[in-house]
Formats: sequence, structure tokens, C-alpha cells
Amino acid sequence: MPDRSRPGADATEADLQAHLAEMEAEAMADDFVRDNPEEDAALEADLHRLQAELEALRARLSVIKEQSAAVVRNNLEWADRSAHDQLGDYPWLKLAGAMGGTYVFGRMLRNAPVAAILTAVVPFVLSKAEK
Repeated sequence: MPDRSRPGADATEADLQAHLAEMEAEAMADDFVRDNPEEDAALEADLHRLQAELEALRARLSVIKEQSAAVVRNNLEWADRSAHDQLGDYPWLKLAGAMGGTYVFGRMLRNAPVAAILTAVVPFVLSKAEK
């Protein structure tokens, strides 16, 4: 039987669950009774204060989530309007066509005889640069 006092990397999931159950049982058995009512009241007040802070933080987090969702939604709507303003109807189809055309042109350029093209173009460019 494996040593459950210190579960290690070789412990199985069942061993770890059994160890956690033992620790929980020990923690429940170690519950203690306080004899100081003022300390109990202070602890209760701290607990209520922390719970109130937790609820306030949850509310703030909820507001932040809603605001971030609104910002993302507005940015997407702006991008869509901008694309329609610049490219007209079906802007995403036009962008996809442009990307496809760029890909095809790049593949054709890859297979083109670059040395022959440069040999023909360089003298023309240099003659225009001298004027």
C-alpha cells in the first residue's frame, strides 16, 4: 500500500483522492470551540466584511465583462462598416479575392526566370534614372 502521508508523483488519482479525504476528515475532527465571544464577534464581522467586498468585486467584474464585450462588439461593427465604406458590397469576398490573387502572383513570380527579367529590366531602369 502506498504511503499516503506524502502523496508523490507516482500516486494515482484514487490515492490522491483518498489522501484528500483523510485530510478533510482530520480537519473536521480538529474543529475547535472558542470560548471568547468578543473574538467570535470580531471574526464574524471580518467574515461579513470580506463577503461584502467579494460581492462588490464580483459586481465590478461583471460590469467590466459587459463593458469589454461592448467594446469588442463596437470594434467589430466599426471594422465591418469601414470595410464596406472602402470596398463597397461584399468587402470580405473582395479581400479574399485579393489575397488569392496575391498568392497566385507570388507563385508565378517564384517560377519566373528572375535573372532574365532583371537582365531586361535593369538597363531600362538605369536609363530612366539617368534622365
